[in-house]
Amino acid sequence: MIKNNTLLLTIVAFFVLIIAAALMVKPAFDDTKIVFRESPLEKNTELKILPEDYYTYNYYTNGTVVNITYLALDGGDCTMVLVAESVNKTHICIDKWGMDETGSNSSFKEPAFILFKPWMLALHENWSWNNSMYIYYSDMPQYITETHYRVIKMEEYNGREAFVVEIRTEGEFSEYDWIDKERRILLKVEGKGFRVELVDYR
Repeated sequence: MIKNNTLLLTIVAFFVLIIAAALMVKPAFDDTKIVFRESPLEKNTELKILPEDYYTYNYYTNGTVVNITYLALDGGDCTMVLVAESVNKTHICIDKWGMDETGSNSSFKEPAFILFKPWMLALHENWSWNNSMYIYYSDMPQYITETHYRVIKMEEYNGREAFVVEIRTEGEFSEYDWIDKERRILLKVEGKGFRVELVDYR
């Protein structure tokens, strides 16, 4: 009986420690954020995504294919873009220069939106750009990585003239994005072990 009581007390104490640790650590992680430090960026066109547009992509990875459709809606003072398949209606709200509330040209509050990124509005044939990613923990920045972007050529893809952009991140394989010259949206992206293609749009 003593052995059983000791074991029970040990288990209870273990779970109390786990709960206490979670309560103490969680607020600290809530204070963590990702910040991009970006080189200057001069845009040469405004957002081309219009309310009632839709764009469907095929995601190919590990021998599987997933379809994702982005819908554009009138958000009043912004263009709202949401994922049609999302149960909780995951969305972003972007202004005429492609920016959401984060003010970043590199990414959105919801980073899974690959249809468009604000830097696409700056493309031209000799374009290059870079940014650095930092993680801030309790207002202390920690450098993570640097990413370099450059247009390597112009190419026709599915009847659309496209910028082909190499995106190279330190310590990782490069990916290549085909960006529609007129609409400034993603037509295709290829990286190590994955491919994404626009298959339907209006």
